[in-house]
Amino acid sequence: MTHLLTEISITAPPSRIWHLLTDFASYPQWNPFIRRASGEPREGAQLEVYLKPSGARGMTFRPRVLKAESGRELRMLEMDTRRGFEEMNRALKVRAEG
Repeated sequence: MTHLLTEISITAPPSRIWHLLTDFASYPQWNPFIRRASGEPREGAQLEVYLKPSGARGMTFRPRVLKAESGRELRMLEMDTRRGFEEMNRALKVRAEG
């Protein structure tokens, strides 16, 4: 099994970061590849995300929310054989530093 881990530090209060990560409708405002995103940040919910990179064909993903711990972690599972993955488990974690 292949794992990929990336981290980014953002200078903002954790509550603000959590709000941005769970406000799916606003994703197109800060991610140019995402044209539409909807759903609720609650366990068991299914999200719908439409991606269309410039010059590429658009595609819709429907990840399921596995974990939604308010202010701390949003974990999603996506089944996707188009990109060579059987499943992608994404965890977005918010933590205060310092």
